[in-house]
Amino acid sequence: MKGSDLKSFEPYKRFLASLQSIDEFEGLTEIAFGLTEQLLFRFPKDDVKSFSSPVPKNDELSFCVADQEVESVDLSCEWISLAECAKRTGSDLKEIEELASTGALAPVQIHPKTSEQIVIWPEAKRSLPAEKLPEPGKKSFSVKLSVKASAPLSMDVEDQSQFEETQKTFLKLAHSIGKPGEVAAKASEIANRSCFLLRWTAFEVFLRSSVHALFRKHPRILAAGNRAKKATLSFADVVSMSGDFASVDDLQHALVEREIEHGESEGQSVHGLINLLKSAFDFKVDPYSSWYVIRGEKHQTDYNTLLEVKEIRNCLVHDGGRVTSDFVDAFPNVPLCEGEIVIDDTYHLKTSLVLRAIAFRIAETIVRGNYKAALEDKKKANKTVDSTPTRVLPPVEQEPSPGQS
Repeated sequence: MKGSDLKSFEPYKRFLASLQSIDEFEGLTEIAFGLTEQLLFRFPKDDVKSFSSPVPKNDELSFCVADQEVESVDLSCEWISLAECAKRTGSDLKEIEELASTGALAPVQIHPKTSEQIVIWPEAKRSLPAEKLPEPGKKSFSVKLSVKASAPLSMDVEDQSQFEETQKTFLKLAHSIGKPGEVAAKASEIANRSCFLLRWTAFEVFLRSSVHALFRKHPRILAAGNRAKKATLSFADVVSMSGDFASVDDLQHALVEREIEHGESEGQSVHGLINLLKSAFDFKVDPYSSWYVIRGEKHQTDYNTLLEVKEIRNCLVHDGGRVTSDFVDAFPNVPLCEGEIVIDDTYHLKTSLVLRAIAFRIAETIVRGNYKAALEDKKKANKTVDSTPTRVLPPVEQEPSPGQS
């Protein structure tokens, strides 16, 4: 079977398109990392230290409250008593009291708690308007903040006349991140982790879309099985799901979504979706059963293969990659560093192959029609029972009882 035939299955076609976008991003990122690392070693930090990149304008800056850092807090001005004023100026208290009474120390206020006269300190702040002074008895402070903001690189990369300036700008920015070798290794692992999660998301979308496609093709499956007999749906649900009875397609979509949510809750997302497919349809080949070759060595996939990938995804998303002893015991082949998952190049390649292999197997099974709706099998079984010919036996002649003629 040609791989192009599978593209007639829309969910798989979209899955491949998503993977292509991720692959292109990943490839470009790897090239950028390689070029940058080489240039950083070729041009050490001291070679670009004197170069100053353009200062961005205020309307180009982007930051949030978390990007602020307090550098210093200084007393701006405060209200002090006349006795404290005399002490700080080295004057006699009576002299200060006389100056206050003549208005020479204005503004003069009354402390709200002690009822004593108070004046502003330092003297240079006494000429400020009243609205810029603190309330009587209180102080004002000046806070110096530093802000880490981001700004777009305002340069024309297509302008070859600015090539040297552009290169120096990139190099200085790259050097500011950290040591070349350390930064490249860390950045590569983060890129692997990001692409791993993107591929998993694409795989989940593919599975959900596949479930929808099969249920649209076999809508009576919704009425099959024990759950269908027990499920309840209110009139309000029907009205809401159908858009006020405007669309049967919307109703069907909502019903399938409800089944998907139930399947995910029962079987934890991806495995729940696959198990939902397996319960509603009889597949000739196990959807988990596929294969891949990594660096010349062939491997088979099964339920546990995908389970490992799923648990890694959950650990990365929910626990930041930190693993427990139970995780290590269950998945000893997952690369770790100081108790944290590391998506290195080899494991990243493996998971990419696993997801593609299983998605291919599911799409191939659906496109080839190598499955049967479970409801169809039950119908055939019932039809066989109903059409079994019945043998009519002749009546049995009974002998007359004694006394009967």
